[in-house]
Amino acid sequence: MQGRRTQAERSEQTRDRVLTAAIAVMSKRGYAGFRVTEVAEVAGVSIGAQLHHFPTKHVLIAAALTRIFMDARIAAQEHVSAIQRAPGINMAQLVDLIVADATSFYFSENFRFALDMSLAASRDIELANTALEIVSQQGPPMEEIWINSLKEAGVGDKLARDTLSFLWSVIRGLVIRALSVDEPERQRRVIIMARDMMLDHINLAHAADG
Repeated sequence: MQGRRTQAERSEQTRDRVLTAAIAVMSKRGYAGFRVTEVAEVAGVSIGAQLHHFPTKHVLIAAALTRIFMDARIAAQEHVSAIQRAPGINMAQLVDLIVADATSFYFSENFRFALDMSLAASRDIELANTALEIVSQQGPPMEEIWINSLKEAGVGDKLARDTLSFLWSVIRGLVIRALSVDEPERQRRVIIMARDMMLDHINLAHAADG
């Protein structure tokens, strides 16, 4: 029989529900339509309980953005752990996993939340600066997970960083373009093109080293 939850456990559950609701509301309404009262309603908690954890709208949005990047980093680490449990994975499979991870994150509603918050600069400079700080803190560790995987597969440090930067930049660009033009087939073709280009580049680098 499961024991009663402690106060700390109940508090953490409430905090988690509020953050999940905040991301959902921001994804649906955007920054301009974001209301803390709606977050509390979606989370199923009182305004008082929500304010206990997140006393201001600014604090709540910043915490939600941090949560998004932390979840993305955990997902990337899980993918890498799967690679480590499957010895013999080839370079094409590794690059495919990097592409799949980036596509899953950047085409998600969570990234739309992060993008909308970052674009809040013209409306809320303080919030935009907070977003920039969070991205600068949370982004690099997520990048390093895949960079290290490429290096362990025999790719040099500079090429590993260039590979990740190129693939992520292409996918981010497609996401931003998709805000105004819905072209799923073109997105798929461009992603495959970028993937093949980087594989060719890596293979040429290996041949030159050999």
